Amino acid sequence: MAFHYWQHFKALGLSLEDTTRYVEPILSNYKTYSIEFARILLIFCSQIDVICKLLCQQIGSAKIPKDVNGYRKIITAKYPNFHKMKIITPSYGIELYPWLGGKVMKILIIGKAIQT
Repeated sequence: MAFHYWQHFKALGLSLEDTTRYVEPILSNYKTYSIEFARILLIFCSQIDVICKLLCQQIGSAKIPKDVNGYRKIITAKYPNFHKMKIITPSYGIELYPWLGGKVMKILIIGKAIQT
């Protein structure tokens, strides 16, 4: 069975990168809204949902998570350091910690921590 998740991720990354021609990813622009940002975010979230479900199945969980916190509990039980994963965009000095905890995503921007 072929998995195309990585190709989807790369294509979405390129779509997001294209938006930087119009809106620079800096702190003062974080509240900027556009239909394109919403579209990209919804597709990313959908992909994360699919991959987390597959990962939970691979772990062998009999539970069916209802939300991202359910995924987090199952995944971190098997992989205790999973929440430490970070996404780095060095060209903009951004580090994201999407699984840090609760409903908070921690973002480090050039040494400044903010929470969303």
